[in-house]
Amino acid sequence: MKRAPFPIWATLTPVLGALALWLITQSPFSLMFAALGPLGVVAQRLDRRRSERASRASELGDAELRASLEQEEAERIRERAREEAWSEVFAVPRILAGEAPHAQHRITRIVLGATPAGPMTCASDARIGVVGPEALRVAFARSVTVQQVYGATRGSVSCAERVSELGSCDAVVTLGPASCATLSVGPERPRPFVPHYLAEETARRWLEAHQPRGAEAAGGGLAVDLGLGAAGLPHAIDLASAPHALVGGATGSGKTEFLRAWIVAMATRLTPKELQVVVFDFKGGTGFRDVAQLPHVADVVTDLSRHQLDRVFRALQSEIVRRERALLELNVSDVATAPHGALPRLVVLIDEYQVLVQQSELANSVCADIAARGRALGIHLILATQHPSRSVRETITANCGLRLCLRVLDASESQAILGSPVASTLQVPGEIVSRDERGISQWRVTPTTPVQIAELCQTHVHSDAATAPWLPPLDSPERVRQVAAKFGPGAVAIVDDVERRRYRAVDVAGRGPLAVVGGPGFGKTGMLRRIAEAAVHRGEGVSWLSSDNLAAAWAGVRQAVDSPCSWLLIDDLDDIVAGLDPEYRQGFLDRVRSVSRRQGLQLVVSARRRASLDGMCADAFELVAPGMFRISDAHCFVVPSEWRAPTSAPAPVWVPRGLSCVITDRGPEFVRMAEASGWAVNPVPRFADEFLELRNAPRDGIRLIVGSIEHWLNHRSALTSLEDEDDVLIADGHLSDVRAIRRQRELPPVLQAGEAWTIGSSGVPERVSLDILGRTVH
Repeated sequence: MKRAPFPIWATLTPVLGALALWLITQSPFSLMFAALGPLGVVAQRLDRRRSERASRASELGDAELRASLEQEEAERIRERAREEAWSEVFAVPRILAGEAPHAQHRITRIVLGATPAGPMTCASDARIGVVGPEALRVAFARSVTVQQVYGATRGSVSCAERVSELGSCDAVVTLGPASCATLSVGPERPRPFVPHYLAEETARRWLEAHQPRGAEAAGGGLAVDLGLGAAGLPHAIDLASAPHALVGGATGSGKTEFLRAWIVAMATRLTPKELQVVVFDFKGGTGFRDVAQLPHVADVVTDLSRHQLDRVFRALQSEIVRRERALLELNVSDVATAPHGALPRLVVLIDEYQVLVQQSELANSVCADIAARGRALGIHLILATQHPSRSVRETITANCGLRLCLRVLDASESQAILGSPVASTLQVPGEIVSRDERGISQWRVTPTTPVQIAELCQTHVHSDAATAPWLPPLDSPERVRQVAAKFGPGAVAIVDDVERRRYRAVDVAGRGPLAVVGGPGFGKTGMLRRIAEAAVHRGEGVSWLSSDNLAAAWAGVRQAVDSPCSWLLIDDLDDIVAGLDPEYRQGFLDRVRSVSRRQGLQLVVSARRRASLDGMCADAFELVAPGMFRISDAHCFVVPSEWRAPTSAPAPVWVPRGLSCVITDRGPEFVRMAEASGWAVNPVPRFADEFLELRNAPRDGIRLIVGSIEHWLNHRSALTSLEDEDDVLIADGHLSDVRAIRRQRELPPVLQAGEAWTIGSSGVPERVSLDILGRTVH
């Protein structure tokens, strides 16, 4: 407060007045008035000082009051700010008490604990790492996990003993004693706070009551618990929302055990009408032998049935089209909105994918198609491999929203799957690092047991087993025969129509000239036998020619022109043609062509090469494997046949009549045999040793003149002048000998071993079996 100036004039005025009065009155008493001025000034000063003290006291009281009021107001403002800050977040107590309604997809901050100013939070999609004593970090992780599940956030939490073991994290919480903790985010200085902890039982009860499962899950039924997360609570993964999964892991990391547990978990949630699982096991089928008995598992394809791989992938391609048509008929956009049970989820699980792509050219293309279109159709891929970066194409991985990695030896593999090398630091089999829409999480698989599988099978003992999107393969003759029985005896082969998921019968009746082409051992003869068997069942006549008897084949094709048979089957046409003498070959083919044009006769020939058919058959079945051919890219399996071709009738035995001429270069052999059989041997008069005459006493009138073709041609006129011969037998001659005798170019019959030509009075050569002396002459 500013001090007032001293009142000089108020002090001097009474003094001057008293002096003036004294000068006038000269009274000493007037000088007393001079003291009044100073006294008044002093009194005034004292009074003013008192007033100032009172005023100062009043002002100080007002200031203290104002300060107190201001402090109270500030505290109220701070309290309101704290309340507002807590009200804007959904801490665990509010979530557990049900005071945070409908927060899904609206949580932006995760509450870690408390500070004097309010909650300590971090971004909801942050990857939070926790270090500290094990009991504390697990309890703290439970608190964070409940908030992440409640808000369906993309964040994750992982625990470790040291910061160096955490891998890549957005925020690190370091827990200390006495309820102290610090939060470190990037280069910022660590901020202290009091952490929130949560008991295991409380967290487990809340998660069981509120975490989406089964049909209530966002993915539509494939969300399952597979292990324990960092908080010691069940860790769920949802394949349907992914919609495909990529699994990496080195040998011995527990990859197969994890896949088995995944199948069992899904089968526990859904019925066989809601879930179908197809497993590709490229470890000989041993890895999934126990889960194969589940009714949900439609089929297990192994590397032992690699010839069926292309068939399986063609069936999966057709399944894509079938489901598209089904959704169109149901007038829905995806499986999730289809009526319950209309289309089951189909999970295609492939273990050791890198082996599969080496054995099937269709694997990559079909898997890429499923990855692109499978979500809406309810088809989901689980691809497991030791080297994802090398074997799985980017067109597939781009659609795998769920990435799981067990222990890998190379950090680059972990980086390729997760975008982080953390999986290369895993040590214990069954430990997994996963990345999904929520971020990266580390957890441990809960292995399945044989008891669980047995109980699950018992639960669905009365349920219809899931059916694979393909019919059982025709992988054995017995299986082909069983299917063929449904089509009747006319089925020659069964078409495995994979795309339409059906079998069809092949009947060759009425097809015109037909060829069956295939290499040795491919079943050409078997197919012709089945064609013959079907014809016999219909009561039709069959004529069978083969290379086993060239003479019968030549005779049969000549007789077929006038034969009453409806079918002419020629087995191994190229072998027949190759076995004939050059002059017979073209004649045989010409006769086959002539027969093929005969009305009412069905010609079927088999050959190793189509070129050897010389264009005589416009239609051909080409065998590509034993007992299998293709029609429009569909595999056809020949029905096994028990039918056997009838044995060709042997040539009639030649019986000499009267005088017969035997033309042979082995005259001495005939003579020895004749003498041993009791024939009389004498030279023919006038021909010295060129001809011999054989007579058999018991058979009077039978005479054989034996000589070589050369001698016979030289002396034919002399011989015949003796007596007209009844016939001429050419025992071991050649085609030229017959032509020389007949003086015609017409081809005589083809001979087998032990046969000969005979030319009787008609002049037409015939086949006969040579047994003139009671034994066959070879």
